[in-house]
Amino acid sequence: MLSGAMCPLCLDCYRNPVKSPCGHSFCRGCLLQGQGQGQGQLLCPQCQQEFTQASVRPARSLRRKAERARIQLSRLTEDQAPSAAQGAGGCSVQSSSSMKEVAGLYKKYVKDLRENITSEFAELQQFLRREEATLLARLEEKQKLVSREIEDNMIKISRDLASINQTISKVESLLDLQEMELLQDMRSNVKWSRIGYQGPKTLSVSLALGEFNGPLQYAVWRRMLKEIKTVPAPLVFDPKTAHPHLTLSADCRRLRAASGRQQTRRPHTFGRCLCALASEGFASGTAYWEVKVRANWEWVLGVAPQAVIGPKGPQAEVRVWALRRSGEEYSALTSPHTPLHLSVKPQRIGLFLDYQAGQLSFYNADDMSHLYTFTDTFSEELYPYFYTGCKMDPLKLVSSRF
Repeated sequence: MLSGAMCPLCLDCYRNPVKSPCGHSFCRGCLLQGQGQGQGQLLCPQCQQEFTQASVRPARSLRRKAERARIQLSRLTEDQAPSAAQGAGGCSVQSSSSMKEVAGLYKKYVKDLRENITSEFAELQQFLRREEATLLARLEEKQKLVSREIEDNMIKISRDLASINQTISKVESLLDLQEMELLQDMRSNVKWSRIGYQGPKTLSVSLALGEFNGPLQYAVWRRMLKEIKTVPAPLVFDPKTAHPHLTLSADCRRLRAASGRQQTRRPHTFGRCLCALASEGFASGTAYWEVKVRANWEWVLGVAPQAVIGPKGPQAEVRVWALRRSGEEYSALTSPHTPLHLSVKPQRIGLFLDYQAGQLSFYNADDMSHLYTFTDTFSEELYPYFYTGCKMDPLKLVSSRF
């Protein structure tokens, strides 16, 4: 099951697998571990060939293979779970051996998840360290600039003071002269005594500027949004897929149930399901999007293939992976439905799709608490799916433009 899906360094399923120019593959974190986080030279752990970090490329086929191995591991764990509930005398040698195998594989799976968490936060920590170093470097440069200006001012003041003292000495010596001698050389005396003195340049030496003493965390957070891989995707509703009894806003970001038939919608007959799809589907990679639900009391959010939209509405053979709210009840649309007991009513729902991993997770996007996760094997393009029967509060797609 794990053949070809394991990293030769950590001996675990690949996590973010990459391939070096020399043809060897590793987890990205394993390859970079101990070699620094810069863009300099790296050394292949297997053949010792040198290459740059920029020349490393993602190994997508290995990632898919590793994700399939994880799914198989997860299913194996579920299949073997009933064996653990057998009585003390009912476990055979074979089931005991199987449980040991499952325990070992599960331990590997937990290790893989732990490394994924470490890798994700390591990237954020690296970004924050760069931001800190950049800001401190700018502060040091500012301090040097102000120090040079202060030094220049001090030099000018010293020179001007020497010139003034020299003038005072000359005036004092003139006062010792006789009246006739002073008057005879009055013209030249007046000429050299005219001092063109200019005061020192006024400097702003305060370093408590907005750049260094302001909303630093917020400013860094705004820049961090450009670095984060998973931010709300800029989705819009597809008008061609919206049921005639749904109303769309002009920007196709708000969807609500309408009181009458909307003639601008798709001309052929829909079923009774007031649903719509997003304009963009996903057949690989990862995606994250958020939907504001607020006080909307009847909605379904998830993903589905495009075939879910049709003259008779969703067909039995067309699978929908989704969460539902109906009044005060929340549930996952499994078979049978799985009730969700939520202590807080989410105002905004976050959905994360990892296509290769067969994972669709739901979050309360206000605090990013986990609500539910589907695991399955996806084989066709999936579109964000929306249903609402509420005429008051619309479903609103959240944009990542802050």
